[in-house]
Amino acid sequence: MLKSGFPLSTKLQQIQVAQKLVYSVAAGAMLICLDEHMNSDVIAAMAAMTPERVICLDEGFRGNDELKTNAVQTMKTKGVTSFRTV
Repeated sequence: MLKSGFPLSTKLQQIQVAQKLVYSVAAGAMLICLDEHMNSDVIAAMAAMTPERVICLDEGFRGNDELKTNAVQTMKTKGVTSFRTV
């Protein structure tokens, strides 16, 4: 959270998005999904929430470069300013 500009005191909430556990930081300003099995449904659902930033686990894409590229484009079209994988 610190690297993304949020102090450690920022409110963090666990939510369900397309049947995946997602962490919502600062009331949805940033979404973090650490699921190991990403799919287009969860990507679209997170993008629809219009966060400023999204962080996903790179391993969650399981080597599917097409899914990852589509995720980047989906996030851009919804105004997400920063999409990263870790």
